[in-house]
Parts: sequence; structure tokens; C-alpha cells
Amino acid sequence: MNNRALDTIAHEIWHAHQYSVVDEYESSSEANPCAELYKTGIADYVSSGENLAIYRKQLIEIEASEFAKAILDETIQLYKRIYRAAMASLYS
Repeated sequence: MNNRALDTIAHEIWHAHQYSVVDEYESSSEANPCAELYKTGIADYVSSGENLAIYRKQLIEIEASEFAKAILDETIQLYKRIYRAAMASLYS
């Protein structure tokens, strides 16, 4: 299993979610403190190439990294359960 690829995909999916929250907020008249934080984070974004320390401290990056870690952990556990069941079925 390629953990790096899955981590990157999950990380970028969370960024897509953040952008979606901002898009919905901008077309709505309702207050959304989370969307306001995302919007500011996107507007003031610092890439890892510009400054890695700042990059890692940004809310949008922290959330994306935590989401990716959770997805990766769950996927690995699911993979292990499916693998064990398949091996048990194959060799029983």
C-alpha cells in the first residue's frame, strides 16, 4: 500500500472541502466563523517553499494533515481486517 499517495490525496480532499466551505459562505448571508478562518487562511497562504515553519502552523494545513492522518489510519486498519479475512478464507 502506498501510504504517501493516500496521504496526499486525503490532504488535498480536505483542502477541496475548505474551498467549498468558503464558496458556500460567500454565496450565503449566514455567518460562518469557520469559513471566515478558511478564507483568511487561503488569502494569506504561505507555501512550504516560501517558509516551511509558517506553512506547518497554518490552520488550513494543520486540518488537512490531521484529516489525512485519520483517513490513512482508518484505511490501514480496514486493509488489515480485509487482508486477515481473505487469508483466513483462503487457508481454512
